[in-house]
Amino acid sequence: MKCTDPHIGRLITRYEFGALNESERAIFLDHLIECTYCHNEVYSMRPFMEVLRNHRQEAQRRMAHKEMRALLSLTRGPSSPWFRKPLLMAASILVVICLGLVAIYLMRLRSTPEMVTQPRTVRPESEIAGARPLPWSDVAIPKAPYQPPEQPGRLRGEGRGSPFQRAMAAYQRDDFATTAQQLEAVTRLNPGHARAYFYWGVSLLLLDQSREAIFPLKRAIRLGNGTLREQGHYYLALAYLKTDQPRRALQELDEVAALSGAYRERAEKLREQIRQWLNRH
Repeated sequence: MKCTDPHIGRLITRYEFGALNESERAIFLDHLIECTYCHNEVYSMRPFMEVLRNHRQEAQRRMAHKEMRALLSLTRGPSSPWFRKPLLMAASILVVICLGLVAIYLMRLRSTPEMVTQPRTVRPESEIAGARPLPWSDVAIPKAPYQPPEQPGRLRGEGRGSPFQRAMAAYQRDDFATTAQQLEAVTRLNPGHARAYFYWGVSLLLLDQSREAIFPLKRAIRLGNGTLREQGHYYLALAYLKTDQPRRALQELDEVAALSGAYRERAEKLREQIRQWLNRH
């Protein structure tokens, strides 16, 4: 459903151009996590903003080049009024580009009264495996345990009412689609949030989106430590199995076994199953 805020189009545009102050930005990002319409609007602008960034970089490069030529011309005499004003020319180009992109976006808002959420395109596992049944298709994906902090607010970004806690409330209700969407937004706001990456990846696995789960689980392993790192290796092994990459799964299971934690026994059983299958094939 379309967002009811009459000023949302202007807020989204100001957000993309970095024109919100700190308090406005914090309020808008909280709204972005909860509002599917606004979330889709922001990420639908990505192609336009990519063009803007490329043009901006090119304009900055040209500006630096012309400033250098202007400095050199001081010793040889100016050859053109533009060489005496490189900053003005670059700024003019950038303003024209910005106005054009904003106009395109506003026209798009008028022509599209309501944004329809597009589902992710996920290749079926049978297609990934060449239309043959996977030998580990029956391997279950267990729901990773989650224990809320006993003292909310003690961990940064995990206090009561925080975006992470709201996402994990959906996880506890087994609403993995909502969990994955909200935790993806959390990681954009806080790229160092290891637990958000881990539960994002687990939620994708539980949604049968194994290929998409690989990236957040890798990030969780890189950022996490202790039990979280062990869990990351185990669930990444499951993601590799479900995408028919048994040798990579074995490498992750070896890491789990080496850590000698709570997942060691189940990792060793799964590792033996994979090795037996590889030896037969």
